[in-house]
Amino acid sequence: MSTTEQRPSSAAGRALPDVDVDAVIQVIDNWAGGQLSWPSVAKAVERQTGKRYSRVALQRHKRVQLAFAIKTATMLERPTGKSRLESELATAKERIAKQEMAIARLLLENCRLREQVRRQLGLN
Repeated sequence: MSTTEQRPSSAAGRALPDVDVDAVIQVIDNWAGGQLSWPSVAKAVERQTGKRYSRVALQRHKRVQLAFAIKTATMLERPTGKSRLESELATAKERIAKQEMAIARLLLENCRLREQVRRQLGLN
């Protein structure tokens, strides 16, 4: 490796900052590659952020786990189009699925945060 190239910084042992959590979720939400797996997500995050996180570090975050689970479920129903119209329809369906996935994740996250605030304020 030459002196002009930068090695990805190892983030092992450090907490995953919110900025990087958002980047991880963005990588998962926009996943268009092959099979979605934690090692492949970790590599994609490393390419995007320049920081290397382990699968365990990524899985510690509920938001990341939720995005991964939703994306995995939606990838099982990928449409395949043959004609131009079918291709455009498939693209539109995929876009709608991404938006629905993001909405579902945000709604669940909102509920979790509301519950956390209730507990902190003692409003059960």
